[in-house]
Amino acid sequence: MTLPVVRDSQPAARWDPCAEFEDLYDRMGALMGPVLAGPARQLAGLAWSPLADVSETEDAYLIEADLPGVKQDQVSVEVSGGTW
Repeated sequence: MTLPVVRDSQPAARWDPCAEFEDLYDRMGALMGPVLAGPARQLAGLAWSPLADVSETEDAYLIEADLPGVKQDQVSVEVSGGTW
């Protein structure tokens, strides 16, 4: 049995792989917008920052951060121009 062919007068739309990422970004923004608009963002000026304890020794700074699911060798801290 043959099936009828449906033809449209408009050309086929090209697939844009970046459009899916933009859609995901927009959805995450809509989901997290109310959370990130809270006092933590106003005080810190950051979207997210982990809980951390910072202490200083004679020759180093020690940082203990709460990063669930992240292994120690996956973390890198860089200081540039006196900022983190």
